[in-house]
Amino acid sequence: MWHFPVAILPSPDAWTVFICVLITQLGIPIPAAPTLILAGTMAATGQASYASVFGAAVGATLLADSLWFFAARARGRRLLNCLVRLSLSLDTTVRVARNIFERYGAPILTAAKFLPGLGLISAPLLGTTAIDVGVFLLWDFVGASLWAGAWLIGGAAFHDQIAQSVMLVRHNGGTIFDAFAAICVAVLVYRWVRRRQFRRRLAHVCTRPRQLDERK
Repeated sequence: MWHFPVAILPSPDAWTVFICVLITQLGIPIPAAPTLILAGTMAATGQASYASVFGAAVGATLLADSLWFFAARARGRRLLNCLVRLSLSLDTTVRVARNIFERYGAPILTAAKFLPGLGLISAPLLGTTAIDVGVFLLWDFVGASLWAGAWLIGGAAFHDQIAQSVMLVRHNGGTIFDAFAAICVAVLVYRWVRRRQFRRRLAHVCTRPRQLDERK
């Protein structure tokens, strides 16, 4: 059984998981998945509690989504437009997301966290609708549980490989924080590239006034 030396990283307790997930769900482009995977690994080796880290992740997700939901109730479409402009992920637009929710309804929240672009937009988008708060919280709880549980179980299932990877990082003079920083930078670069590609495609698709005159 593998054990993480204290010099690498203190056990990711419930507060660490809570803060990390909360920051991510509030829209800051810092992935929470690595923290959840590590927490699952630590739980599998008996160095953390499954129940505490799971509850912290779900609680943070519900808190962040509730804040977005009620903010959208107060600000409406302006908030959505602001999120689209600021988000580094434009894989899914508000219009596409709205069509998905109109087709499947609130149960789509069970998968929203797994779909690029829908994770951040889903809660404020539903806040602009007439959905009941209790219905939103119910489905959001189910979705948050599935999302957090999937990463924790993944970390537990591959705990041997993850522990060896962490030991390899330490052996080469690095820390787990260095690995997290590298992952965050990679995610930011990926989203920035996707955004540039999206804008280039949009520039080719858009029709200019002169082109409309030529078609007449």
